[in-house]
Amino acid sequence: MLNEIIAKLNPREKLIAIGGVVFVVGWLVGLVLASASYNYGIGSVSTNVWNESGGTGIGILGLLAAVAAIAVLYLKYAPNMKITWPAPIPVILLGISAVAGLVALDLLWNNFSNSQDWGKVAGIAATGFPAWPITDWIAVAGVVAGAAVMLWGAYQEWTLSKTVV
Repeated sequence: MLNEIIAKLNPREKLIAIGGVVFVVGWLVGLVLASASYNYGIGSVSTNVWNESGGTGIGILGLLAAVAAIAVLYLKYAPNMKITWPAPIPVILLGISAVAGLVALDLLWNNFSNSQDWGKVAGIAATGFPAWPITDWIAVAGVVAGAAVMLWGAYQEWTLSKTVV
């Protein structure tokens, strides 16, 4: 059944779905792989890229937006689904993608703000914490790229729907 739904998606909707999946995978990479532990002698502290950059706070809104975009596409083409949408579907997808894009930009900004790379001289920043691992930057790049692809596909779909109507 999933293959049938994927076959019905137009190229712009496929971009939205691919971007949503990339966003979710990037967020999960940040949650699972981009973490570090610091030992202070009296105890250790574990931190995660999303703890420092807001990914477990506002980042969940972006995660929900990515999942919502995929869900809207699924519900649009699912068999035996008759849904009265409150607005045209391209407008809904554009709004959802815009939320994901704003969250991705916020996560990127917070990641740069909280990175200990700036001003690092000897491999350890002034706070004593080492710089973020490379998986952090991969996670943030995945989230930003996923949101950008979602937004581009949604914008194209919205623009096309305006010219058709």
